Amino acid sequence: MVGLIGASCSLFTTRAPEDRGSETAVPPRESGYDRARELFADGQYAEVLRILKTVESESSMSLPPEYFLLKGKVAAAQGYNDRARYYLRNLSGHPSVSTSVAEGLVLLADLCDQDRLAGSAFSYYLEAVNRFTPVMSSGEAARLHLRLATIALYERGEHRLAGNFLLSVAPELLNSQDTQDYLRIRKRLSWQIL
Repeated sequence: MVGLIGASCSLFTTRAPEDRGSETAVPPRESGYDRARELFADGQYAEVLRILKTVESESSMSLPPEYFLLKGKVAAAQGYNDRARYYLRNLSGHPSVSTSVAEGLVLLADLCDQDRLAGSAFSYYLEAVNRFTPVMSSGEAARLHLRLATIALYERGEHRLAGNFLLSVAPELLNSQDTQDYLRIRKRLSWQIL
């Protein structure tokens, strides 16, 4: 599980559009979140939770996306997927266009997909693609379109929709496992057309 979370940390480019609205801006305690990210990378989850608890108790305004992302990542790393999804759901529909929201939505979709919650995974992947393609790496955008095509084909039985998502996938940007999935879906759709 830690591999999934570690991989999602570098999926987005550093350029992010400006946040909309002051209520979503990161509070002055940003260094607390920086420290929590460092501790998370070192596997010191108890310390991360302690920092987040302090931030939560001192906050007089709504908590920023970084808070929910870190809570979700810690829960997922500890194997509590239900708890992780609980925290990460707070990022769905969040007005901020920060990389924290994007990363959290992708992690949420991956957790739903891993737990065979295809409908939820499809919704979160679609939200991530629709809102955050400009801040995603090309490889991550290709992976998400492939996941959407996979769910559309195998879970929803929507061949045309799967084909539309597959058109957005650049196979050279996929890893070896995803490339195999891409070829399998493409072959199946080709047989469907015949």
